[in-house]
Amino acid sequence: MSPSYWQASVVSFWLTYVSLFFLLSISAWGAKRLTINWSSDWTEFFDSSGNPLPQGDPSINQDGAAVQLGYFSQATAENLFAGEWVPLTWSTTIGDSSDLTGYGDGFFSFTVHFKEGSQFVQVYDDANGGKYFSESSHPITTDLPIEGSYLAIRFFNGAIGTATYYNTIASTAWRWTELSDLNFQTLNLFVDEVADTAQFEDPANRYSTSIVQNSWDYGKSTQGIWTYLPWFGYYYEVSTSPWIYHFAHGWLYRFGTRPGDLWFYDNSGLGWIWTNADNYPFFYSNSDPGWIWFNEASVDREFYHFGSHLWQTHRLSM
Repeated sequence: MSPSYWQASVVSFWLTYVSLFFLLSISAWGAKRLTINWSSDWTEFFDSSGNPLPQGDPSINQDGAAVQLGYFSQATAENLFAGEWVPLTWSTTIGDSSDLTGYGDGFFSFTVHFKEGSQFVQVYDDANGGKYFSESSHPITTDLPIEGSYLAIRFFNGAIGTATYYNTIASTAWRWTELSDLNFQTLNLFVDEVADTAQFEDPANRYSTSIVQNSWDYGKSTQGIWTYLPWFGYYYEVSTSPWIYHFAHGWLYRFGTRPGDLWFYDNSGLGWIWTNADNYPFFYSNSDPGWIWFNEASVDREFYHFGSHLWQTHRLSM
């Protein structure tokens, strides 16, 4: 083999390698992104009794008291808490850690990755053993959240389905920035850096949960004619009526005011069924006493009845 042929082969190989690397990079960067680091730093968060918010099992993520990054739909510099609360990370909790060693009661530290066109949010980096996916109340786009939206952190005294109190911390320095074609576009929200100027939804109780949680549809967003809840899915509301039309269940009569305690009357034969934000798609059946599980992947609305150990198909409630 002549040296010139060998040299040409090497050049050809490297051109192919570089081209492939470039194409893979474009593929990885195809959607615009934004990474946000948000942390309590050395500031501790408490419940109304002065106890640090619990992290749960330090070796398990998503089992502590809920803490969410989000924004208020009509927030201004004069009123950071105006409008509806829109969570951007539904299931992040106190004490979660990238390496599953626990961050400690009362503390939190997250790196979250938002991707254009996706409603799912990656928590921590790919190489981290504690990586998981959370969910935003709406798909992330170049227009939503609006660039410059004021961001805030809401914290609870328990999981969403069991929490009874919450509070929210915000700062005029915490603002959503545009998505970027570069993976390293990063925004930092650190509590210690704004401690002197931070504002609280309940200013009389800084860093502690004190506002009563009493909204059954907490964290909802409107998408066309449908309302969306990260834990419950899509449903249609009829004014202020207790009746809702759920995309997967049909007409349901709702009774209850908290996401942790909801009864629905289902006219397909199920009757009164109970669930909450921590248990859905599990229900407790009142007419056939015991737990049932809704298979969300089923086309025919299948439920598994644990009492009888049988699968049953229930038509849409009318």
